[in-house]
Amino acid sequence: MKKYSILTLSRFHDQLERLIKSILVAQPDISLNDIYVVDDGLPDDFKEKWKGINYILGEQPFIFARNFNIGLKSIPIDRDLFFIGDDAVLLTLKGIDRLAETAYNNSKIGMAGTSVNGAVGNYYQKFGVLQHPTTREELRKLDYYHPTLMFVAVYLKRELIDVVGDIPESLVGYGFEDNYYSLQMAKLNYTWIIDPTVVVFHGWGEYSAGSSFYRRGLNPVEMIEVNRKIFKEISEDADQN
Repeated sequence: MKKYSILTLSRFHDQLERLIKSILVAQPDISLNDIYVVDDGLPDDFKEKWKGINYILGEQPFIFARNFNIGLKSIPIDRDLFFIGDDAVLLTLKGIDRLAETAYNNSKIGMAGTSVNGAVGNYYQKFGVLQHPTTREELRKLDYYHPTLMFVAVYLKRELIDVVGDIPESLVGYGFEDNYYSLQMAKLNYTWIIDPTVVVFHGWGEYSAGSSFYRRGLNPVEMIEVNRKIFKEISEDADQN
């Protein structure tokens, strides 16, 4: 297994602090220097309090795809990546290590996702649904199958990052970035897996479950529809090529 870095995108210091503390409890051997935060408005006193973390200046207005790509380019090129939204907390002791082990059980696994206690669009990522690590191919045979591994908390292998590359920054609304990544990895003959033994809680207070759209004060339903149309165009263009 490769070493990994941890990436999140954040503007809200209260959420980020909860996340950081949960990571340090769950992964006691982790160094603050292993954590990368694409910052689009964190206060200076917070960054001073948590110095040692790698803060990368994000672009504004906030667009998830754009700032995610900035984060990808910032982590060491020889490392895997654990991405977690700043509105989530890690609940499982050694959870990231466990995800890494699950991902490396099969050379065709490119991503491994956690179980989610809270909002998540893939039914099988919901806490309590699965009882053991399960691949996309196994889930495809079941009702409620969804081809996308939602980016609430996911472990990405470096080899997958290198071949998929950036998320299209034309996705300027909300959502579907994870749809794009899952689609591309499938075309490259990779699969994903959900490990329900690793759990995150998703959603906190005012900025719960999708805080990115709160950054810009926009309607989440409208922003989802924007990206739905753009993703459809991207998918159709890819099929033609």
